[in-house]
Amino acid sequence: VGRAALLASSDSVLDQLAAQEAHAVTLSEEARRAGARRAARERAERERKARERRLTERLVEKGFSDARATEALAHCPEDEADFAPAGRTGEHTRASQRRAIDARLGEAMDWLCLHVPTDEMPEAFLKLSERDPVEAALRARAEAVAEAARAANDAVDVDDDDDAHDRVQAPDPYVALLQRAMLGRLAAMGFSRAEAREALETSGWVEEDATYALLRSLQPASVGDLDVGSMDREEAMGERGEEAMALAAILEDDFADLTGEFPDEDGKMALEREQRRMWTATVRTEDDRWKPCVLEVHFPPGTTYPFEPPLVSVRAPNLPPPIRRSVAAQLAAQAASMTGEAVVYTLVAWLREHVPAILDEHGTMDAEAAARAAVLAAEEEARKEAEEAAARDVRLSGHSRLERTFARIEARREEEDREEEDR
Repeated sequence: VGRAALLASSDSVLDQLAAQEAHAVTLSEEARRAGARRAARERAERERKARERRLTERLVEKGFSDARATEALAHCPEDEADFAPAGRTGEHTRASQRRAIDARLGEAMDWLCLHVPTDEMPEAFLKLSERDPVEAALRARAEAVAEAARAANDAVDVDDDDDAHDRVQAPDPYVALLQRAMLGRLAAMGFSRAEAREALETSGWVEEDATYALLRSLQPASVGDLDVGSMDREEAMGERGEEAMALAAILEDDFADLTGEFPDEDGKMALEREQRRMWTATVRTEDDRWKPCVLEVHFPPGTTYPFEPPLVSVRAPNLPPPIRRSVAAQLAAQAASMTGEAVVYTLVAWLREHVPAILDEHGTMDAEAAARAAVLAAEEEARKEAEEAAARDVRLSGHSRLERTFARIEARREEEDREEEDR
């Protein structure tokens, strides 16, 4: 089935690319929504912790220990519905949130007055309790609630508190730079920034794991049903070695095996060494406008290729990122249809067959390629003009020779007529 797909027409390949591109847009939108939901959850959690911290501080200021304050708040949890995002009607306003916090603080004070041992009670509460424990609890609660009302702006101004917290926890510029670089490298493979960020955050910003997760998402769903654990990894490694030698013999300098072990002494970063766990095959076109396309075959730790499909990506500078992603998805489908076979050369043949048509349809030239194309167009136009001029010269010279021939025939005929008259 995989080899038969090589015979597919250029039109069908372009139609499949369009379908893959539409699917990629859907996945990107899903990743964007998932990222927004996760960001909302994280913000809600930060706001909850800020409220918890402020309430704990208020109880400690009243003289209770931090442990007792935390225990009281645990026994008087907040109602999440009081702090859910406001609907169109503005149901959950700041005022309602302040009331909810005031009520919770009062409940915590009640719990502390009823459950904290006498020897741990603040001195002010002990003086009140000598007269009437019930009155002491009520008065303490009233004072706490009144004080909480005076400090309501600090306790509930969640946005300002959260912004201040974010400023304190500002990310390291070097870390931010590394994260942008990771996003850029994954985007160069054709994945949207939303997909790339979702994969990186899910993997704890480990670029290698995020890369493999994204490339696996390009494979057909049937690949997930393979029982990889039962496959012989040593046998798979041996077959990969034989395939690498065959590819090196066929493709020569256009093939590179980057799966070797690189010691720390080579001066390379660990991340770069991890990224070398792959093969690359360069596919060139006869059209000088386009730069070569590079097929990358990735081998995650523990891979059993060729008993499972490889992970593939495409580097094509003249193709827009979404098209690179779509091409990689088609190659992944080709590889999945040939599970158990050495598939890399088949993928190279597919690219050689269809990349020219894909470039003609979707390719974008860089400045250097555009200059080369302009020179080639000028040379072609000059060649055509020269051919047309040569053709005109041939026609003109041919016409002159014809006239001279008729003139000679006419002259000979006139001479014969004169000789006839003389006789």
